Amino acid sequence: MQPVYRKTGDSCSSAAPGDIAPWVDSDTATKARVCWQGNTFYVLSINSNPDLIIDMNAPGVGLGSPVPFVSLPGGTNDVLDGKAFGGITLEDIVSSSYQAYQLNNNQNGYQMPQNIDGQQTQGDLIFENGITTPGFFTLPICTSLYNTLMAIRKGQSKGGKYWPCE
Repeated sequence: MQPVYRKTGDSCSSAAPGDIAPWVDSDTATKARVCWQGNTFYVLSINSNPDLIIDMNAPGVGLGSPVPFVSLPGGTNDVLDGKAFGGITLEDIVSSSYQAYQLNNNQNGYQMPQNIDGQQTQGDLIFENGITTPGFFTLPICTSLYNTLMAIRKGQSKGGKYWPCE
């Protein structure tokens, strides 16, 4: 299991799933979609199926081969709905991870200081903004769909800390 966030260029008002549509089935896209601060994110996992083939010239779900993006087990809107698991939502995880990404000059690898608040500034308390504190969650953020797919196809750095979003 390799969890990743896919930040799209799609606004929250646009029809889902946008540019990722050929690479994930519609049910997974719906359950993995998060709208946060006007941006669309997908919380996904990389398909570990050894038969996975990524053909940039013929993308498409339902062509008989496995898709590269699948649901993150337990990481979907129907599971993390704010009622179970201490009230955690998928949006909480995206908020924390993406703010950390932004604080690290829009790159993965953020190291959280001990006292940062939800405004991305030093606060008075550790985890002042709870689980949405930047860096509480730090799943990799992928911004380029093409680069992400190429990394999956090549398998380079597979298992690396930020693969395939490096």
